[in-house]
Amino acid sequence: MKTKQHCETENQKVFLKVSEASKILGISSSLIYKLVHQGDIKSVKFGRCRRISVNSIDEYVASCASDQSSLV
Repeated sequence: MKTKQHCETENQKVFLKVSEASKILGISSSLIYKLVHQGDIKSVKFGRCRRISVNSIDEYVASCASDQSSLV
């Protein structure tokens, strides 16, 4: 028996390619790699492929939003 959470993740990606993450954030792939290298975005490697979890994109956006709100 599949749980509701399991069914939701079947239709959604858990990991994104760097190019997919860059399109979602509206920034270049090279900036994604820079943010990964700096530790701002978490990633994993599967063999030679680097993948970024959707959760780490959400965390990065949230941290940017909180940084912006602290400036106001």
